[in-house]
Formats: sequence, structure tokens, C-alpha cells
Amino acid sequence: TDLLVLDDVGNQTGPLHNGDTTDDDRPTFSGGAEAGGKVIIYDNGTKIGEADVGADGKWEFTPTTPLNNGDHAFTTEVLDKAGN
Repeated sequence: TDLLVLDDVGNQTGPLHNGDTTDDDRPTFSGGAEAGGKVIIYDNGTKIGEADVGADGKWEFTPTTPLNNGDHAFTTEVLDKAGN
């Protein structure tokens, strides 16, 4: 829930929305999910990373590898403690 993609570098920063342009090639993703679960982040269908969900139900992820220039379609998959 509450998925946020945040541009936190350069002259223009803030939340990114569908169709936005950014100069941040490693934006920060965050949101909420079932405590103890895992969130997998995909870019154009390719896994770019994952984040553990804390006891407070919050997670955060920043790619270690810069994203390529061009269009991106981000999706997430949420797994509970049992891996469902």
C-alpha cells in the first residue's frame, strides 16, 4: 500500500507519478505491506531488487545499479512470511 517512488537528487525532487520525468537514476521506493513479508520490485518485468518489510509494516528500497535512461514500468510483488 501507499507505494511511493521518490526522486531525491538534482534540482527538482519529490514524489514521482505516472508519466513524470526524473534525473534520479536511483529513486527510492517505499510503501507498506504485511509485517515480516518481502516486497520484490520490477522494472519493465525484470526484477531490480527486494526489500524486507519491517515489524511496523514499512519497507524501502533504492537500486544499487542505476536505472537506464528511457521509459520504465515499475511493479511490485508482495510475499507474506510464508512466501505466498
